[in-house]
Amino acid sequence: MNSATFENYQDKVLPLMRGKIRKLKEGFGFISGDDGRDYFFHWTALQRTTKSFNDLVILDRVEGSVIEPSENRGPRMIEIRVIDDRPTSHPSFDPSLPPPRSSTGE
Repeated sequence: MNSATFENYQDKVLPLMRGKIRKLKEGFGFISGDDGRDYFFHWTALQRTTKSFNDLVILDRVEGSVIEPSENRGPRMIEIRVIDDRPTSHPSFDPSLPPPRSSTGE
């Protein structure tokens, strides 16, 4: 975490939170957390190893650290990365295996 992230806060950093992108504006947006709260984020909060801000879409799943600022503002999410925690279509699905053969001999 870079120290500039916390310059304006008497920080209270909470554990990682997961959620979905709810709204995107020019350079910032809001994440609907799995806990039911909304979190503000700025494009600079995205980790470099994830999608760029311009590639984000509504409902992308993300996780990041949450800051509860001491100022009169709502919570923010920082160090955000896009995740894909959707289950596969079936627990035994393995895309590296060939498709099953048909029992009809086709």
